[in-house]
Amino acid sequence: MKKLIFFFFIVSSTFAQSIKGKIIDEKTKEILPFVNVFIGNTTKGTTSNQAGEFTFSNLPIGAYSVVASMVGYESKSTEIVIKEGVLVVEMLISLKPDEQKLDEITIKSKKDKDWENNLKRFQRIFFGTTDNAKKCKIINPYSIDFEEKGDKLFAKSGQPILIENHALGYKITFILKEFEASKTDYLIAGNTFFEEIATTPTENNNWKKNRLEAYQGSLNHFLQALSRQTTAQDGFEVYAYSPNAESKNITNNFSRNINIEKYISKVNPDSLVKSTGTLTQLDLSRKLEIHYTQRNNFQSPYTDISYEVSQIESKQKMVRYNQFGLFENQFDVFTVGSFSNNRIANLLPIDFQPPLEDLMTKKTASTQENNFANLQEKIVFHTNKSNYYLGETIWFKTYFLYTNPSFRDAISRVAYVDLINSDEKIVESKVLPIKNGVAFGDFTLNDSLRNGIFYLRAYTNWMRNFGDSTQTVFEFPVLNKNQKIETQIADYQEDSSIISLNKTVFLENENIEISLKTIPNQSFSMSITNENGVKLYQSIKNYDFRKDPIFFEKISFSTETGRTFFGKVRDAREKPIEADLLVMRKDTSLVDMYQSDKKGEFRIENIVGKDTLVIDIMANDKKGKPISDIILNEPPKPKFYQPYSRNNYQIIENQAITKENLAYDYDFDIDKSIVLDEVSVKAKPQDTTQVMRLHKFLGKPTYGFSYKQLNFNGKFHYIQAIQGRVPGLNINFDAATGKIYLNWTRQGVPPPAVWVDGMAMKDINDAGFLTNDMIARIDVFRSSVIVPSTNTGLISIYTKTFIGGSELELINTPPADGMRRFKMTGFATPKKFYLPDNQKDNSKIALLENRSTIYWNPETMTNHKGDAKINFQAIAKAGKYRIELVGFDENGQIMKIEKGFRVVK
Repeated sequence: MKKLIFFFFIVSSTFAQSIKGKIIDEKTKEILPFVNVFIGNTTKGTTSNQAGEFTFSNLPIGAYSVVASMVGYESKSTEIVIKEGVLVVEMLISLKPDEQKLDEITIKSKKDKDWENNLKRFQRIFFGTTDNAKKCKIINPYSIDFEEKGDKLFAKSGQPILIENHALGYKITFILKEFEASKTDYLIAGNTFFEEIATTPTENNNWKKNRLEAYQGSLNHFLQALSRQTTAQDGFEVYAYSPNAESKNITNNFSRNINIEKYISKVNPDSLVKSTGTLTQLDLSRKLEIHYTQRNNFQSPYTDISYEVSQIESKQKMVRYNQFGLFENQFDVFTVGSFSNNRIANLLPIDFQPPLEDLMTKKTASTQENNFANLQEKIVFHTNKSNYYLGETIWFKTYFLYTNPSFRDAISRVAYVDLINSDEKIVESKVLPIKNGVAFGDFTLNDSLRNGIFYLRAYTNWMRNFGDSTQTVFEFPVLNKNQKIETQIADYQEDSSIISLNKTVFLENENIEISLKTIPNQSFSMSITNENGVKLYQSIKNYDFRKDPIFFEKISFSTETGRTFFGKVRDAREKPIEADLLVMRKDTSLVDMYQSDKKGEFRIENIVGKDTLVIDIMANDKKGKPISDIILNEPPKPKFYQPYSRNNYQIIENQAITKENLAYDYDFDIDKSIVLDEVSVKAKPQDTTQVMRLHKFLGKPTYGFSYKQLNFNGKFHYIQAIQGRVPGLNINFDAATGKIYLNWTRQGVPPPAVWVDGMAMKDINDAGFLTNDMIARIDVFRSSVIVPSTNTGLISIYTKTFIGGSELELINTPPADGMRRFKMTGFATPKKFYLPDNQKDNSKIALLENRSTIYWNPETMTNHKGDAKINFQAIAKAGKYRIELVGFDENGQIMKIEKGFRVVK
């Protein structure tokens, strides 16, 4: 019965879907804000807002377990399925108040001997007995209760079990559903949420190594190797059982059994898989046995084979999985052996993706195998047009091509796009998130620029390993208002099977209806331009990838899932120094700890945020002395690779803009901005919803101190801000140990319990990671409501993150003493293309009619049938217009479809 069960479902493909939900109290039906919500066994988590709402975006199609947890309520797991064609799934979660009364909650400094022995037994089973298990720790073990029935041990916990895995670098929230263990069997069932632990660069490298080791040989690793066609290089051998062997128990000597070939034979792994767009199809018409030859396993079923052996089978003959190695339907697939042996200490999130450079580079006894031919990615541009005037906006979308289409979003998640002028100088740069293989944005060609040949340059950090020539560079002319282009407009062949219109000739201001019939559930970009104003039309081409082996002696540029920044710390003599760093992001109030190395260098990775990122950094040397010389930089730009220019047009000078001879795109996003009168709003200060909720649970505090009432000036520890303000409470500092001690003046009464944001701490020193600048409120309870048996009381501490950064205006507050503030570039927020309305924009119709681009939409979505409809008014001057539709085809390649229509007076 050895089982490790996690309540989660596996995702199936890579289309952008969303889960939106609302959380309420099951009894009162009141909304519940600031509830912790996560998708089971992943790193995806969030908190419900003040309206009790939460959202998970950009999720693949499939089924999920959505878990909600908060103090005072029973945790709840809800299974939900995102079906094909449904872009948003809405759900309502009702949380049941915890029936255990507060006067029954007991917090003890220690428990009896039987409990301690049961805890040790629980941890051996829960974590396993590997080296990783020795580095795992349960932060709140007293929340776990045990019961013995015969030789069986049962465990339950009314609170989420908080775990720190210092072998893999995760803080784990585990909601235990069921635990049962005997001398020979065990069952562990629950939901898990993973969070990264902030650490030093050295320890972070160790964690990356350990995560890679835990990943290697796993089911996910095997499935991804199948898609890459690198099973042999990755150390896998694949065998298939014959149909008459399904009922046989073949666990005897593998190589010496003369009849073994009757039941099992080695197969070519490439014959088992087929790429179907973004998914891979696996043939499981026969049970497969997988041998991972790179790691020993002393529990191998074969006497003469020491490495790991697993079996995989299915009721279905064919199953599909995505780029992460996650099956479309996990219940169709069964595994035994090493694929099923992991326990908590070796557990990785199901959305874990190791750096490909680490995965693909390894040494064997005879040679170095690091063939990266299967890990190439390239970029294709689609712009709204191919010639521009100063003052216009460039609207663009980038499509990412991969050697294997099933790798979409499995390599890079960050795109860099630069606008470069004719002097090869970068005018402006954008950082864009890659979602489902696409990214889009815009640049404004300011009138202050000089006309000439301009370029759009796009690349990812990973692409830089393959050389400067892998950059995608799109060349286009930018004219001043006294120039125009003369060239022969390219012909095209219409495809009426994909694009159809309600008419082919429209009157000015008439409604245009466009229908699409193409690939289901896909995002396309559509541009509609006037052929009098747009003389150049780009050709969309798919790139050919190198087929020959590609070897790197060193991986210089890693894959990115978020922004990366590089920093350095120097002492007063401007020499590099090792330092402890506290890093706070002001948009989220997230706080992380870092350490610089002996060169004074540190790296902040995987930062995801929009527009300007405000980052505060505080540094202290190893003696705790503040350091002010902190540098934080953006990654350096690569050298510009200028393509061969093929100018097939002529620029005509001295042609002033007129309505008759030129179409010009005015930026109406800017024109329509309105300056509002200053408004002053005064409100009576009140507690936030989170604090009111905890007050409802804990009762009214004996003493409460808000952010404005706490004076941290001159206090080295935030708890000193209430010193002398709570009768009977002593706060002492031990200079020898650096620890704080709390006690009541009344003899025999234990020190007060300490909670941070509703979570129990061992003592105040366990909350020593908090700084004065992070504290929003401190409540003190003298009554016996929390711990009635000892009358110990409670100190409840609330951070600004818990109370809500927007309420405290964190971004507008100055940094704390000793902190340096940096403003870095986050993901750019694209503008919205303005679609005019004849009545609303009546005063500007003359300008609007003269636009060369009358429609741009980088997110033209088809439904589950492949259909889409577009409707807008033909506010355009008379002439011929061209529709360009660009997007992925069913093979993961880029297609461009064109169609024309006319507008007449």
